Amino acid sequence: MTKIVHFFYTYLFYLTAKLSLASNVSISSTATIDVLPDGCQNLLQSFANETAKFTLCVVTNARPITVCEKCVNEFNQVFKRYEEIQKLHNNDSEVDCRAVLTNIDRLQVVYASYNYVLDMWEKASCKLCLNGTVFNDKTKGVMIRGDNLDECISKHINNTKLSNSSLCADCKQYYINLTDYYNMYKNENTFCMDVVDLVSESICKFTLKVIFLTTDLL
Repeated sequence: MTKIVHFFYTYLFYLTAKLSLASNVSISSTATIDVLPDGCQNLLQSFANETAKFTLCVVTNARPITVCEKCVNEFNQVFKRYEEIQKLHNNDSEVDCRAVLTNIDRLQVVYASYNYVLDMWEKASCKLCLNGTVFNDKTKGVMIRGDNLDECISKHINNTKLSNSSLCADCKQYYINLTDYYNMYKNENTFCMDVVDLVSESICKFTLKVIFLTTDLL
């Protein structure tokens, strides 16, 4: 967790520093911006904060992968702030805030940061699992079946009154329910990484427990 927090603050410092630097760069041969108008500066800081929050959320939900479920609000906030930047124009100033914040230098820090967020979200295929900010029905179906299997396995591990040798027989149907449901839809490009990871971990956990129990009984 210490490394995660350090990464978060390092990224936030870098992003804020680069964005602040951008506000002081010349935008033409005749005009130089020393101080951004309040609307521009406030939105710049807000965008930096929201991007940092998204980064922290993604890192802390990397194992097990729950990025789509846990970070959707952070993603939407980054998207919202960037859209506001694209629409921003201070009528009381000659400064074009949108141009200043997105095109001020070759690094294009705001644009690059936004693309980083989009790329991470796309790699996780989150849109395949979400209906707005909540899981769609097919995803819920996987999650319910995954939880049922996990609860069955945990019950046998944690309850000394249950025979560990009965884990396979008692939990087998939950395992079949999960894998059959997942396999029925997986070829339709239906699921995000949250689901793929959950199914993979559930199958691995069940298989390993059965192998260990079988070995112990030999």
